[in-house]
Amino acid sequence: MLLRVALIGAGGMGKRWAGAISKCAGVSLIAVVDKDSAAAAEASRQYGGKAFRSVEDLLASESPDACVIAVPHIFLARITRQVLEARKHVLVEKPGAGSTQEMEDNIASARNKKLRLMVGYNYRYFPGPMKAKEIVDSGRIGDIMFIRARHGFGGRPGYEKNWRLKKSEGGGQLIDQGVHLIDLCRWFLGDIQESCGFLSDTFWKTGVDPVRSQTPSASADAFAHRTSNGVEDNAFALLKSKEGKIASIHASWTQWDPMFSFEVYGANGSVVVKGLGKKYGNGERVVVGKRNDDFSFVEEEVIECDPDADKALLRELEEFTQAIREKRNPCPSGEDGLEVLKIVEEIYQSSK
Repeated sequence: MLLRVALIGAGGMGKRWAGAISKCAGVSLIAVVDKDSAAAAEASRQYGGKAFRSVEDLLASESPDACVIAVPHIFLARITRQVLEARKHVLVEKPGAGSTQEMEDNIASARNKKLRLMVGYNYRYFPGPMKAKEIVDSGRIGDIMFIRARHGFGGRPGYEKNWRLKKSEGGGQLIDQGVHLIDLCRWFLGDIQESCGFLSDTFWKTGVDPVRSQTPSASADAFAHRTSNGVEDNAFALLKSKEGKIASIHASWTQWDPMFSFEVYGANGSVVVKGLGKKYGNGERVVVGKRNDDFSFVEEEVIECDPDADKALLRELEEFTQAIREKRNPCPSGEDGLEVLKIVEEIYQSSK
């Protein structure tokens, strides 16, 4: 069964998705959509499919089986709803929506129409986290006691003008990169019972968005949160699972040396993912340690991982297309995206 897929969004992430779609077995890229006609045309020329300027034009001309949506955060929920109403399966980039209400509405729409809805938490498909999950599930380090997760980079010249730092489009570091850490913690610990946190805007001070402040959402809108001067550039959070296990998270836009560290400590040892892809750290590796009977510690194994981040997108896309063929929920599902947004909203509320 050949799946016809359309890509909506031809920016930096969209171009990576176009490459993944073009390499995925049993999938054909039939269209690229972007309001920037030149960007859509360039991605179409390089990876295939017709170029369109709007979702409306796409749906009037083509009938894809599924759409991959990679646009700024504020547009994710609306375009997802539009595509679901046209009865197309959806893989939407994280965080999938700006509020739990938006996500709940889209989950209900997908369920009613028997469509697959996947939220693009692709960190689950990097080799480091995948290997760490395999090791933890094997029981090698014993029952999990706690998780410590850190992730971030330092921006770039002019980053204060990037859509991620606009309250009306991005929302802040918690809902940009912090959500990846939240999703990974849920993947390892299961459902989170309680969460809280602190936010700061110590460096990338972006001011108040007058349009957003004058038109607040009636729902608990994650994009509407602001610190004293703008969206947060650092987020610190604690998550507590139903079993009482704790995860600490720090997501930063002032991490001048880009890094990713995901540490899982069990009763008998630890597994640590150091680095992610080529950007965050000096390579990607998994370090497995053992607690000896005398409580000394030994590093048992270091597993070097392929740092090609685009292969994670391909693995994620393969899961999505397989879920369509098997008529099951993909992993992570829309429900997983909803649980992450619940935690985000709770952290934002606790930080006020």
